[in-house]
Amino acid sequence: MSDIRLGWEPAEAVVSSAKESTQRFDMSFPKDIGEHGMLLKFSKYKFGELGSISGESIGSILLPIPSNIRESYSVEIGPNSVGLGGMLGAEALNGTASASNIINSLANTGPSSLMSDPTAAANYFMKSGLASTAAGAVGGLAGGVGGAVLGTLAGQGAAGSALGDALSLSSGTALNPHTTVMFRGMNLRSHNFEWTFSPRSQSEGEMLRKIIRAVKRNTLPSYQSAGGQRSGTALDRVLLKYPSVVDISFVGLDQSYFFGFKTCMITQVEVDYSQNGNAFFAGPTGAKPVMIRFAINLMESKIHTAEDFEAGA
Repeated sequence: MSDIRLGWEPAEAVVSSAKESTQRFDMSFPKDIGEHGMLLKFSKYKFGELGSISGESIGSILLPIPSNIRESYSVEIGPNSVGLGGMLGAEALNGTASASNIINSLANTGPSSLMSDPTAAANYFMKSGLASTAAGAVGGLAGGVGGAVLGTLAGQGAAGSALGDALSLSSGTALNPHTTVMFRGMNLRSHNFEWTFSPRSQSEGEMLRKIIRAVKRNTLPSYQSAGGQRSGTALDRVLLKYPSVVDISFVGLDQSYFFGFKTCMITQVEVDYSQNGNAFFAGPTGAKPVMIRFAINLMESKIHTAEDFEAGA
């Protein structure tokens, strides 16, 4: 079953709920965020059933919809040269070719000169990836060539390879490497979201400062001592606890037109305090930035599969 977060709630309801909540990081920016937003729900890391990594909830942050909403999936597919041996093996396992058919075909494979030249025949089998199969095929080779092929296979080396190259040059043919496409797996999906914030009041500026600090705190690991108790020594920093995880959902959007998220970890936080040049608000404790560019990179903890897009998912 999919664990994508597809929740839908009006932004006003989320803001109202956050104000009444006692959770530590329940904050929003700006104050009048409107009907649409992105909700970040942070939880402690805890490995659970079916690979779940969400534990105790530790707060939530509601931000405007970021400037970039992109969806992408990366599938690990690439070329692989399996050779004649690999292709014949696949055909045998798939039932499209029997072992006896393969052996009979091997006995008649290659130019007729191979059947009268044991060294060239052995080299042909070796370069085809069929050294182990050659022994089964020698019974089909003409006359006493079979025994000589086995002897040549046992002593195959640089000379045999050079002879095979010479045969390729003289005949004008080369072994087909049987290159085919191979599926190797799925990459975890990553996201990059970016906002430009401009506080309109001292209270909004203070809320933005707290939000940025909260995101940074949930992005970074913390120290843990080896024995669980502080000792005042380097043993207090021998372990690093996993950072928090975050579940993301769009607020106020028609989810059928957008996409859901698996539980994520934040991989990078970037804050540009001089987005609008060296423009600052004067204040009793010092100047504060007029405009801030805030960006986070995230990586999902599980892959997406076709089941995530089945009817009703």
